[in-house]
Amino acid sequence: MTISPYCFDLLSIAIGVYVLQRKFSSNAFLIGFLFMLLCLRPTFDLVCETISFATGFRGDLFHIALTVGGFATWTFLALSIASSIYAIIVVIGRFKGFPQEAAKAAT
Repeated sequence: MTISPYCFDLLSIAIGVYVLQRKFSSNAFLIGFLFMLLCLRPTFDLVCETISFATGFRGDLFHIALTVGGFATWTFLALSIASSIYAIIVVIGRFKGFPQEAAKAAT
């Protein structure tokens, strides 16, 4: 059960990349809200939990490390953070110059 929030974070990042790669809306507020909710929030959660685990907090990750081992836990965290940062870069690259390009296309 303690790994569930982190799996949910990875799932929401994957859904965020999938949804934001499609051209479903030109509403900048909606796109920004989905980006924040589906990509930035899970990344923040993963980074903060990793920092707390590294500084000795005995939360979820501590108990996960007791169960599966420290190496597996650190590997999971490193891959999760790397994939979430890559997802953020991909989404930002997709919307580079977004409002101006949408306005030019409308005219």
